[in-house]
Parts: sequence; C-alpha cells; structure tokens
Amino acid sequence: MHEAQEHIEIVGMANSCDSSETLIPYIRAQAEQVEDVHAVHDTVEAGGSEDATYMLQRVQDNGGLASYLMFGTTLAAGHHNEKFDIDEKVMAIAIQTYALCALNADDLAKR
Repeated sequence: MHEAQEHIEIVGMANSCDSSETLIPYIRAQAEQVEDVHAVHDTVEAGGSEDATYMLQRVQDNGGLASYLMFGTTLAAGHHNEKFDIDEKVMAIAIQTYALCALNADDLAKR
C-alpha cells in the first residue's frame, strides 16, 4: 500500500552446540559432591554465548567431549546492564565443581 520494500542480508550468526551426552552423568556426579550444590539440571535453555558454543563445537568436531556448565545465582539485573552483579559465593561452588571434574578425569576415561 505504501510501496515499501525490504532487503534482509544476513551478515553474522550465532552458533549453537549441545553438550556431549557422555559428560552429563559425569559432571552431575562431580557437582553432587560439592556441599553447597542444591540441585543439578542436566539441560537448561540458555541461548547466547556464541564464543563458548564455537569452542564446544570445535572440540567435538575433533573427537573430544565438551560441555557448557551454568551455575545459578541471584542477579541484581540482567547481563549488559549497569546494575549487573552476581553473588560471588557461587564462584567457589563453580571452582570446586570444575576442580573435581579435572581431578577425576581419569574416572571418565575408564568408562
């Protein structure tokens, strides 16, 4: 009616990647050893983080196992907001979980 025209050109994209299924029970077992972990969810719809998804995909394409872990925390505001802040206590939980994953990696190799 207004003789408007459009042109859409895709100039970028964000990749997505699923965690390696083999790692899920292994990571769960490590996280459950951390005293302050109250719940473990095998999958969460997160979106974003294309830098991490490209890395995960590259590892998997080369025959490796890869997973994306998220640690829940209260947030004062969403990402990319001047009031964004997290509860730093969750960082200790994340470090303990990652450390157990690394220290017990031989257990994963035996599976």
